[in-house]
Amino acid sequence: MSFEHDVPAAEWDAALADLGGHPLQSALWGNARRAEEGIQSRYWAHRNDGRKIVWMARIEERAMTPVHKLGWIARGPTSEPGSEISDAEFHRELKAANFSMVVTDPWKDVSACPIEVGIQDHRPRTIWIDLNVGSDRLWSDLKGSRRTGVKRAAKSGVVVEQAVDDQTIEAFHRMCWQISTLKNFKFNAGMSFIRRLVRAEPKGIVATHLFVARHEANLCAGALILRCGRSIHYMWAGTDRAYGNLCPGEALQWAIMEWAISIGCTIYDLEGIDQVANPGTYTFKKSLGGSEVVLAGQRVLPLSMVGQVLGTFVERRLRAG
Repeated sequence: MSFEHDVPAAEWDAALADLGGHPLQSALWGNARRAEEGIQSRYWAHRNDGRKIVWMARIEERAMTPVHKLGWIARGPTSEPGSEISDAEFHRELKAANFSMVVTDPWKDVSACPIEVGIQDHRPRTIWIDLNVGSDRLWSDLKGSRRTGVKRAAKSGVVVEQAVDDQTIEAFHRMCWQISTLKNFKFNAGMSFIRRLVRAEPKGIVATHLFVARHEANLCAGALILRCGRSIHYMWAGTDRAYGNLCPGEALQWAIMEWAISIGCTIYDLEGIDQVANPGTYTFKKSLGGSEVVLAGQRVLPLSMVGQVLGTFVERRLRAG
């Protein structure tokens, strides 16, 4: 088994989209992380005999000690069915690169895989909306109050558009930060990081789209969407409660789905639900239709004695959120 290291960005993102991967595994995301936060990534791939990439992993390097590295594979690795790499093969390559531990997190639906009896299920959950069904079916799948909200927003003059200007990006970032403070959850994205993502090539096979809902030029709501090939992903969003009666959130989500269908997308991942920790967001996302999906979740793979010791600590941190 041979691994190819550091595949060029354009080829990487094209292969990721072809394999139906997640945008957090993209060069777009990795390059933004490097530029804004100094986080380096390795881009490892395996090709079949026809030289097509059939397995890939963008591995972020994290220093655990001066001589020991942790590898973080956000929403990956990604592979073609039947082309998965064995742990033993992957471990050998990671050890050769001086990794002591790696955390994987594949974007894979494991809803059909039951967990062992007596084991608490910590696997993350999300909602996937099947865009293949078309606008009419999606509209009927919306909860009645959401359809009413979309109509009310339109009647009230709420307009949804995409934005790339600094003023809107700053206002959106401020809105997300204020909501995270109010609801006491982490919002770690810097404004310059969001700006870099939004300003990247909007027509690329992996791209970022900032949707905003306005009323009389006032920003009422916004959502940052990542697109990877035929899937779109709901990353960050916020709504100004002062405009809640105009239902800008409903208008925003419906516009995003209509746009995604128009460009041939097939899956809308609402990126995470937690009925216990965040019941309000859970209820809103459920009301948009779609199916609940169980993801494989994060897996800690120690590669050395140091990795085994630190892996126990990392697993506890991951379970604690």
